[in-house]
Amino acid sequence: MATKKSASKSTNSTKDVKSTKTAKPTSKSSAASSKTTKTTTKSTSAGTKNTSTKPKKETGRIIACIIGAIAVIALIIIGIFALVANMDGGKNSLTVKDGDGNKVTTAYVSFDDFRLKIPTDFKALSAKEIEQKYGKQNAPKSAYTNEAKDAYIAIAPTDSKLANDQVETYYDTMKASFELVAEVIDGKYYTSGSHNIADIEFVTGDDYSNTIFFSEDNKLVTIIFECKDSVRKKWQPVGKFIMDSIDFTK
Repeated sequence: MATKKSASKSTNSTKDVKSTKTAKPTSKSSAASSKTTKTTTKSTSAGTKNTSTKPKKETGRIIACIIGAIAVIALIIIGIFALVANMDGGKNSLTVKDGDGNKVTTAYVSFDDFRLKIPTDFKALSAKEIEQKYGKQNAPKSAYTNEAKDAYIAIAPTDSKLANDQVETYYDTMKASFELVAEVIDGKYYTSGSHNIADIEFVTGDDYSNTIFFSEDNKLVTIIFECKDSVRKKWQPVGKFIMDSIDFTK
């Protein structure tokens, strides 16, 4: 009887051992399940990170597009201004090409009630230089010349009476007078704002002149661009540009 009980215990013990061994795979399965859960969590976390970076990239693209659009609009505006300047015959431009194709840069200079474009490389003559060039009796109020001194601009207000509505008659008289002693190249009478202006181009001897006349405070004002006829081809476009630039500020 003692032997049977011992055998029975042994058998039960063996069953317990087997039961314990059989339970191990369940533990591994739980571990695997835990790993799977962790992997899923990491994957979800990664997905969350990727999703959070997308708005930043989209914002960057939008900003880049806006900057690009602004640049294009700026170029269009610049092109429009250039087109308007060309359509206006260069009226808004401060540069002109001389007859040799060289660019001449100008700047507006004010004279009492009007202003005029003067080449930036022209210097103002002193009172002594003006007297030496034009004489004391006929000396203009202001005068400019370039370094080579082969082109001059003179601004000469006078005390001679001339009303604005008399400019056209004065133009006809002066043109007829010049035709007797000079070669008149061109002449025109026109209006700028409320001012009537007479413009005459002529050659006397070796000298070329582009002269405009107008009334200011009921007095005659004369502006003269002159150079030697030998360099007329070079300076004529510049002289026309300067005369056409007159802008009345009163």
